[in-house]
Amino acid sequence: MDISNNVLAVLVVAAMAISIASTMSVLSNFQGRLPFEGLISQPTQSGEANVTLPAEVAIELVNSSVDFGDLSVGESNATSGLNAGGPLPLALRNIGSVDVNVSMSMLSTDYLWEMQTGTSEYFKFNATSNGSTYALWYGGSDDPDGLTQVPAAPGWPSTDPANVVYNLSEKDDEDTLLIELNITAPSGEPAGAKGATLRFQADIG
Repeated sequence: MDISNNVLAVLVVAAMAISIASTMSVLSNFQGRLPFEGLISQPTQSGEANVTLPAEVAIELVNSSVDFGDLSVGESNATSGLNAGGPLPLALRNIGSVDVNVSMSMLSTDYLWEMQTGTSEYFKFNATSNGSTYALWYGGSDDPDGLTQVPAAPGWPSTDPANVVYNLSEKDDEDTLLIELNITAPSGEPAGAKGATLRFQADIG
């Protein structure tokens, strides 16, 4: 059967209309879910990621031992910040997430000398920070090197230790404290190996 050109044109237009309507219907179902150009009214979006870090108080001794070697009675020696030829000082680092106050003390069982027990002028210290903190000497000091006597406490931490530093920073380039030590062998001290243990405590600054 022959189809006239007019009828054929009407059928083509009808098919196109149906096709367009179907396409628009499908696209409207996906609007906002697929990235079709021209259909998204908000082309950019943002998201957030949140986390909370608790305040963590933590310190470590990165240099925990000082060896002064041999010493004669009446002779003194000091760590390198006080004596260019001396051993390296104790080095304490704030590895927590907040600034800290650091205190120090020597227990009565850990005295350095037998002839000079407790707090004495024969065992002194000072402390310096590599950041913008303030080193404090126990009880203050008139010594030109800022030295003061290492405090000896009968119990820890119930008695008053030395305040070594306030607000030692947690920032990587400001978090280290150097504890310089100065010792003098007292008169009458018997021969033998000597040693003292210093305890450090940190609290939130």
